[in-house]
Amino acid sequence: MMPSSDTSSVDSLDVLYSLLGILISVGAVVVCIAVGWILIWKFFLSRFEFIREIVNSGAGEGNKTVAATSDRREGGGSAKQRRSSKLRKAE
Repeated sequence: MMPSSDTSSVDSLDVLYSLLGILISVGAVVVCIAVGWILIWKFFLSRFEFIREIVNSGAGEGNKTVAATSDRREGGGSAKQRRSSKLRKAE
């Protein structure tokens, strides 16, 4: 039979290994979720302007980027350029 001091050290190592295993498992799950989110954002969600606006709603510079992108999509720069092109079309 084992002395009591050896039994307590084995028990404490078992607890330590169990905690370490749980922490590693939780860390692996968090990493998998983060990688999945990045991949889904990169290949699918970033294409939708509505979702980009939701994500960038708190960032001041992000809103400027979205506005510049939508301005480029409309095919115009400043308001003066749009007015002058309308005048040319009218003539």
